[in-house]
Amino acid sequence: MLSKGFDSVVFEARSGVGGVWIKTVETTKLQSPKPLYQFSDFPWPFSVTEDFPTQHQVFDYIQSYAQHFDLIKHIRFNTKPFHGEGKWKIVIQDNLNNSTEVHKADFVILCMGRFIDVPNIPEFPPKKGPKAFRGEVIHYGLRAMDYQSAANFVKGKQVTVFSELLVHKPGQGFLLALLATMLSPLRWGFSKFVESDIKKKHRLAKYGMVPKLSFLEEISILVDGGDTEVTTMPLKTDLVILATRYRGIIGAGISGLLACKYMLSKGFDPVVFEARNGIGGVWTKTIETTKLQTPKPLYQFSDFPWPSSVTEDFPTQNQVFDYIQSYAQHFDLIKHIRFNTKVVGIEYEGLSEGEIQSWSLWNDNGQPVSDEGKWKVVVENMENNSTEVHQVDFVILCVGRFSDVPNIPEFPPKKGPEAFRGEVIHSMDYAAMDYQSAANFVKRKQVTVVGFQKYSLDIAMECSAANGLKNPCRVLYKSEHWNVPDYHPWGVPLAFLYLNRFSELLVHKPGQGFLLTLLATMLSPLRWGFSKFVESDIKKKHRLAKYGIVPKHSFLQEISSCMIATVPEKFYDKVEEGSIILKKSQSFSFWEEGILVDGGDTEANTPLKTNLVILATGFRGDKKLKDIFVSQTFQDFIAGSPAETLPLYREIIHPQIPQVAVIGFSESVSNLYTLEMRCRWLAELLDGTFKLPSIKEMENDMAEWDRYMKQYSGKYYRRSCIGALHIWYNDQLCKDMGWNPKRKNGFFAELFEPYGPLDYVPVPSTSN
Repeated sequence: MLSKGFDSVVFEARSGVGGVWIKTVETTKLQSPKPLYQFSDFPWPFSVTEDFPTQHQVFDYIQSYAQHFDLIKHIRFNTKPFHGEGKWKIVIQDNLNNSTEVHKADFVILCMGRFIDVPNIPEFPPKKGPKAFRGEVIHYGLRAMDYQSAANFVKGKQVTVFSELLVHKPGQGFLLALLATMLSPLRWGFSKFVESDIKKKHRLAKYGMVPKLSFLEEISILVDGGDTEVTTMPLKTDLVILATRYRGIIGAGISGLLACKYMLSKGFDPVVFEARNGIGGVWTKTIETTKLQTPKPLYQFSDFPWPSSVTEDFPTQNQVFDYIQSYAQHFDLIKHIRFNTKVVGIEYEGLSEGEIQSWSLWNDNGQPVSDEGKWKVVVENMENNSTEVHQVDFVILCVGRFSDVPNIPEFPPKKGPEAFRGEVIHSMDYAAMDYQSAANFVKRKQVTVVGFQKYSLDIAMECSAANGLKNPCRVLYKSEHWNVPDYHPWGVPLAFLYLNRFSELLVHKPGQGFLLTLLATMLSPLRWGFSKFVESDIKKKHRLAKYGIVPKHSFLQEISSCMIATVPEKFYDKVEEGSIILKKSQSFSFWEEGILVDGGDTEANTPLKTNLVILATGFRGDKKLKDIFVSQTFQDFIAGSPAETLPLYREIIHPQIPQVAVIGFSESVSNLYTLEMRCRWLAELLDGTFKLPSIKEMENDMAEWDRYMKQYSGKYYRRSCIGALHIWYNDQLCKDMGWNPKRKNGFFAELFEPYGPLDYVPVPSTSN
């Protein structure tokens, strides 16, 4: 109307534009493919990549259209026409103040929609309608509720939901009618072609749900069920609902976001419980100088590259956090996350622990979910201190291992922090401060940092910057480490030495055959040479011999334990000038004015004065994982033996804990890269692409990986690191999913080129 110069006024009873798209049920998506559902002069934004956009995306698209063409100013919101007289007079009721207005128009266009406001209620025989029912009967008004109210409304109830051609066209001539008749076999063939695809993808025959109508008849029917005679049978129920594939994800760090994204890609309905008020996990808050430890090309989502504005090889904490935020927004994950909801425990309901322990297959039938068992997730709302109970059919634990539960050393009686007149904090308390508060906290203090991994080195640098030579920062450590200055030893990219298939030929791998075992043994001198090559570069650049901190173990053990850290720039210059002091000790304790350092078997304990001790001693990820289970039996299962690695098949599934997956406990050189592969594997498992082997076979496989980790990781085997075998590990996942594990083009590229996230693109090859 505006394009033709008419002066239009739009009366809208609601407070906004959008019609039926203003409020739907949470899982609603567009039913028509996106190319068929768009304005001819206003395309969908590039950010909407789905073929069937969500309700929010459709609503935003409609809003954008209205704003782009400046239509809002022509709309009278909250004005409801309740009757019209003659041709031109429109009587409306203002919903906000209950007043009545009369408008005159020279033409009326009715755009009231047919799928809203006036429900179609079936007719029932006498005394057999809703009044005969003691339960509740509602129309599709669930969509009028907010999402949480709708979920609570149906919870715990038995719910029932009642749920145009190579054709003859109205008004067609003789020739078109004859043509449609002649082409009827092709019409039948088109219908059967589509039906076969639907039957396969939805497994309709398995559930006895193959329709009697053809697909052509189905697409020709809108509402009317016709005159077909239906045989009725009683169904006991107290409400009516759609069955959703509900997955509970605990944690909205990187692993939780990836799990949510890949669950959505398979049509599941995930809900993410996050105790904090935002996403990002460990990247939500770090110390000021923290940077990414892994080179950027190895630490990225396979289908969401870093923005071109990030040019650094090792982005800062803020850049990493922004990247994660952008990923979540791009894939519309935020709406699936319930912030400020802390999961205090999960409990399995439906089967006894004795029954579970008698299984020979995971979940008894090898399937990821069961009708007999559900998980009760008890959640504490951090905003109002209320408690909620949710029931889910599968739990994905993405709780992380580097947060929340600090690893505090044990001390002799009366020689712990209580004996000390100064302050003792953990590194997570330091990281929780804002940057200025952290700088002021350490200023003018004698600071001792305990630990020799990344956090301790970063904190020591910040203390050195705050206090200089006047109050040197002491770093107390137990073991030396091959912390790297960069990822180019002697100018050679480290990835060519440890992140390609050739490097993995030098290692004895779990489950390998005799020939690969023989080859790894024969190539052991080369394996030793690679390690010495890297060690010599680190020793030279960091001047380790000068400071007496040359590690006794090999670099191969360091990378196989996922213990390597990038040393902050100029760290050893600070050691040289004396503003950072390194002190080795196997143990320490406290006294009134500082710490007592273990002198070993030949020397007395040395008292060192200090007034602030920062424990950069890591976290108890195993305890955090264990404590989330209510059942003591499941706690014991997940913890396993302290003499073995954490008992997880493919580092994801515990064979004796049903309907649970763990994402993010086992480490690698690039955790994001590995987490994404695991989430893809889990999504395919839950979607029925493959089944798990028997519990016995899974336990045998876990025992092989346990032996490998003890051989190559030494005393750090409980870290479950796959750092030196990430290609071999990914090969197992690919084979399970039916993917081709070889991702390179050509023999030499496959053997010598490093592997990274972009080698595992979202749409994999299916060749063998």
